[in-house]
Formats: sequence, structure tokens, C-alpha cells
Amino acid sequence: NGMALKYMPEVFLTEEFCLDAVRQNGWALQYVPKKLRAEEICHEAVRQNGWALQHVPEGRQTREMCLEAVRQHGGALCYVPEVLQTREMCFEAVRQNGRALEDVPEALRTRE
Repeated sequence: NGMALKYMPEVFLTEEFCLDAVRQNGWALQYVPKKLRAEEICHEAVRQNGWALQHVPEGRQTREMCLEAVRQHGGALCYVPEVLQTREMCFEAVRQNGRALEDVPEALRTRE
């Protein structure tokens, strides 16, 4: 179970081990040491569980990763940096979860 990372001493954690863990459970990203949160590990975590986006370090999020997150969980839009938000992404978030409309920047809102 990927969540076992929570109980592993950091000295035993490698990129490969952490990658395997987040592939099993994306939520385990929160227990991956920040220095090991490379783009590949973060993207795999988000691919497995869109809510993991909240544990991706600032500057490591990509537009593709964020789009994948909001397609799974529209509420994850609140963790997408505004600079990465697009109309398409906001539309996908709201389509998945109407409550995500609260997090759509005014400039990206339309009547649709």
C-alpha cells in the first residue's frame, strides 16, 4: 500500500520506491519528501488521484497535470495556480463538479 510511506524512515525512501507508492495511491504524495517530489512522481500521483495536486510543490505543476486533476475532481481547481488556468480547464472542472465554479477566476467565466 502506497500509504505505508507515512511510516517509512526518510533514509530508506528512494525515487523508485516513492514512484511505486504513488502509483498505488496518489494520496501518498503527501508523505514523499519534498526533495524527491520530481515532476514524474508528482504527475503519477495526480494521475492516480487528482486531489494529490495539492501536495505538488509550487512550480512543479504543469498545465497537463492540472487538467488531469480537475477532470477527475473538479474541486482540485482550487489548487491550480491561476497562471496555469485556462477556459478549457475551468470548463472541465465545472463539468466534473459544478461547485468548482466558485474557484473559476472572473476573467475566465462565461454565461455558458
